[in-house]
Amino acid sequence: MDILVEKVDGGLWVAAMKDKALYGIEIDPDLEGVRWGTIYWAKVARIDKSMDAAFLELGHGDQGILQARDYRALDKKGKIVKTEGQPLSKLLKAGDMVFVQAKSSTIPIEMQDDLTPDEHKLSRMSMDIAIPGRYVIFTPMTGERKISARVKDKKIRESMMTMLNSVEEIEGCILRSAAANVQTDVLKRECKLLKKIWEQLEAFKKGGIPALIMEGPAAFQRVIGDYAAMAIDRIITCDEEEFAEVEEWCDIYAPDLVPKVVFEPLEEEETSISLLDRYDALTEVETLIQPYYVLAGGGNIIIQATNALTAIDVNQSVSKSKKETNIEAAKEIARQLRLRNIGGAIVIDFINMPDKKSQDEVLKVLKQEIQLDPCTVDVHHFTALGFVEVTRMRRTPELTTSLQVAMALANEPE
Repeated sequence: MDILVEKVDGGLWVAAMKDKALYGIEIDPDLEGVRWGTIYWAKVARIDKSMDAAFLELGHGDQGILQARDYRALDKKGKIVKTEGQPLSKLLKAGDMVFVQAKSSTIPIEMQDDLTPDEHKLSRMSMDIAIPGRYVIFTPMTGERKISARVKDKKIRESMMTMLNSVEEIEGCILRSAAANVQTDVLKRECKLLKKIWEQLEAFKKGGIPALIMEGPAAFQRVIGDYAAMAIDRIITCDEEEFAEVEEWCDIYAPDLVPKVVFEPLEEEETSISLLDRYDALTEVETLIQPYYVLAGGGNIIIQATNALTAIDVNQSVSKSKKETNIEAAKEIARQLRLRNIGGAIVIDFINMPDKKSQDEVLKVLKQEIQLDPCTVDVHHFTALGFVEVTRMRRTPELTTSLQVAMALANEPE
């Protein structure tokens, strides 16, 4: 896998290319609202009893919402204690300060009405702080050691738990699936680093002024974390400043990747062509803007977003059977959800197959391909009407929204 990192007008683009095809893409517009994973020392602006939620001031005009299910009461040692379902109005009041982390992203407030009028305006906050590393997610307040739910094999889970229990550097943490074949020394090094970061963050939990304490993972960090289990051949950038930043980050968090950071400047005759163009990444991005995708076998899928859900319709190929087309579509749908960063409720209308055996085969393929998605995705069974229901919890705005923001910023007069 190659990772392309390029600063273009409007934002930073990071694309993961596998077998010369686009595998993953993340975009950080130059102007963002609240970024997923950002940690704030926030002030409670007001409590809404009907919603059982607190509206928070995050600083610099940003706001967030803390729902009752995301509130955590802490003891003197900073560990989570049960609140026994008490309403939030009994636990917090206006003016209280809370340490929270963004569990979803927003676009800049000034762009929301023009670009995404139907999107949520506020980022969901949680008091469950999680500091993601490459192989470990540090959850300092829980004290629990867990293995990622993505690891299904019982023997592998047991082996990973044995390895995790030998690491004494931190307590509360989740071992990511990418750590299955990692040496214990690597985990110990990362755990020490994450613990040090947390200790530094805690020093900012004081005062009555809301502030951003630590920004969430940037596009490059998200891609590296999401695909840590895959072999990375090169990390390529054509900008000297980006090269220095990527190399510095790798030196601290992923020393084994330092030799793979490559500076590949564009030639003079390529001044109008970007690095993403050179590797044909932009060609694929252009297809993601369209509401359809043509399958290699001749069939196609239509992707239509509504306010309530995203509907995906599969249309049959002339040269392939219903089951063959559905299996091909299942593989591509999993990829399209990942690349387009579609979230929420998704309904897939596969070509009608009356026999349950064929349905089970298609469902098995879809679930296998979904495992490649870095976000939490749940695939449900076929309904009586022949639909498959899927839910996906995305962290950042949909790709089309990020593209709109980046393009709007690029076109702003200087």
